[in-house]
Amino acid sequence: MATVEVTVRSPDGLVEVVVTAGGRITDVRFLGPLHARNPRDVAGSVQSAVTAAADAAQWAREKLHNETFAAYRPLAGA
Repeated sequence: MATVEVTVRSPDGLVEVVVTAGGRITDVRFLGPLHARNPRDVAGSVQSAVTAAADAAQWAREKLHNETFAAYRPLAGA
């Protein structure tokens, strides 16, 4: 899971976060100038991107799990 990465952006496109399927943030990038922005707006963009990264990590884990174990039948009811 450490080698699978997902990249997400804040809704305003200011912040980009790269996260592994395990949930570790490996990179944070600002895609525009910060000097003209309100600090609260920047903080909101960071928070949105980090929240999206957590959701993306969960999605990646589920996708990996499904791809890995799709060929196996469930043990319940066997």
